[in-house]
Amino acid sequence: GRKVGFNIEPREGPATGGTLVTLHMNAADVPMSHAKWWCSFGDKKVPAQSFFMRPAEQHGGKGTPALLCMAPAGPIRGTVPVKISLDGKKFYAGARFFYNDKGIFKGGGGSSSSL
Repeated sequence: GRKVGFNIEPREGPATGGTLVTLHMNAADVPMSHAKWWCSFGDKKVPAQSFFMRPAEQHGGKGTPALLCMAPAGPIRGTVPVKISLDGKKFYAGARFFYNDKGIFKGGGGSSSSL
């Protein structure tokens, strides 16, 4: 089976979701003509916001492909595997995303603890 290698930035964000995560892929692994991508964070599947070429001078002027995905809400202080897919069915793992607890305890969520 083929593998699609990638790394992500940022590697963490709030558990409420909404972090825009850029996934930098290996040009060799990616069918350039492919337009529709998916990301999954743990077991949550989200359609990629966009697929674009990032210029990379160090690769002799050839760009590196990158995906933009919006992280869904996730487990507080939980780490989930991030995967990408060309068809929404077969996913390739390559990174992990950490959900921090920033912004969780502002305003009345379900939490009654007063800090």
